[in-house]
Amino acid sequence: MRCPHCGATVKIRGRQWECGFCGDFGVLTASQLSQPFNHVQQEKPETISVSFPLSYNVNLPETWKEMKSTLRNILSEPSDQLITKLGATVIYEICHALSDPKRKLSDEKKRKLELFLKYTPDLGAVPSVSTIVTASKLPISQHEIEVYITIGQLSKSVCGCFWQELIRLLPSEDDPDQIGDLFLHLGHIYQYFASDSCDDLDSERQSELEEAFEYHWNHHRYLPPM
Repeated sequence: MRCPHCGATVKIRGRQWECGFCGDFGVLTASQLSQPFNHVQQEKPETISVSFPLSYNVNLPETWKEMKSTLRNILSEPSDQLITKLGATVIYEICHALSDPKRKLSDEKKRKLELFLKYTPDLGAVPSVSTIVTASKLPISQHEIEVYITIGQLSKSVCGCFWQELIRLLPSEDDPDQIGDLFLHLGHIYQYFASDSCDDLDSERQSELEEAFEYHWNHHRYLPPM
C-alpha cells in the first residue's frame, strides 16, 4: 500500500498504517484489510556502510632478519662490516621516507622505531629517533646523519658505499635474482614510514632502486679493464 499523500510505501501495523516519509497515518478500511498486504510490514534495518583505510604495517625486526638472510644468499659470507653498512642503508631509507616536510611520524611508529634501534645491535651505531626525524627535514648539506646518506643512498646519480661494495663483490655475470629481495624489503620500509595507507609507494620505491642499481651495475660491468 502507498501513502495517499506522498505515494511512499507505508508501514502497516494491525488496522493502522503510517508513512515513514511524510508522517501521514490512518486506519485501514475493510476493503483494504481484505487485500493480500493485510499484515504488519516488517521495518527493514537500515544498512550503513563504513569504510576504513587499510593501514600499512611492517615488522621491522623480521624485515631486518630477512634482509640479512638475503645478503647471505647473495654473497654466501658477507662481512660484519657489510652487514653494518646494510643497517646504515635501512636508516637512510627511513630518513628518506620521512623527508616530506608534511610527513608526521605517529607515536606508534616512533615507539616501534625506538625499540627496533635499541634492540638490534647488529645495525651498528644508530642515531636516535628524534635525530632521524629532525635530520630528514633538512637539506643534505645540513644532515646530522650524513654518514648514513653516504652509505645507503642509491639513485642514478649517486651510488652509496654499501651499493658500491655490493656491486664490486657480485660475480661479473648477471646480477643474482635475490638482489630484488633487498629492494622489496627497502620498499616496504619506505612505504611504512612515508605513508599511513596502503598505496603503491612501496612498489614505486622498489622500481626506483632496481633501476638505479641496474644503471650502476651495468656501468661497473662494462668499465674497461685497468
